[in-house]
Amino acid sequence: MLQYSHNNILAMASTFGTNAIKFQLYIMLVFDSKHMGEPVAWVIMSRSCAHDIAYWMRILLQWVHMKNIEWSLNAFMLDDAGAKIKAIREVFQCDVYLCSWHVRRAWLKNLIAKVKEKAIRQEMFDRLGFIMHHSMDEDSTRNAIHIFIEDFKDTQSSFIEYFKGQWSNRLSMWARCFYTLKHAGQETNGAIESYHLHLKR
Repeated sequence: MLQYSHNNILAMASTFGTNAIKFQLYIMLVFDSKHMGEPVAWVIMSRSCAHDIAYWMRILLQWVHMKNIEWSLNAFMLDDAGAKIKAIREVFQCDVYLCSWHVRRAWLKNLIAKVKEKAIRQEMFDRLGFIMHHSMDEDSTRNAIHIFIEDFKDTQSSFIEYFKGQWSNRLSMWARCFYTLKHAGQETNGAIESYHLHLKR
């Protein structure tokens, strides 16, 4: 953690169901010199409110600063946009990115639930993927989102309302044009899902 995350990025993913009473397990990982994810911290919690998350994050930060007082983060990568964001910004005071693998999985889940026609669903998913990965700057990304919403707001209003409420106001957290750091990309937080399954077994 000291070696690879200083002035760089730290990622965190969480999962339920690691024991009989459904406590939540948080795993932090850093990206090594080959951009591979290396787990560095595990935290088990009985609840996941922002106050409790901030509590153990402060302890972790204190431990790191005992070794290197100048250690700091440039960004944090998460698996979702829940209570963790408030805690991270409060404790680490850095940018927060959302893992694109998890974002796209959330989009697909809601497209399947809200868009009946398979061809339309695929078109919407492809366009959102292009916006996520290939829009070159903030203006073009915002313009592409505006066009996407306009194209589907009348025929696919259910998904568009979901998208506007959950994602269009968080562009800086999932659109790659806002990312300023090299990191392992969407596969790392996706791969940790396999680790979760293995651990539960």
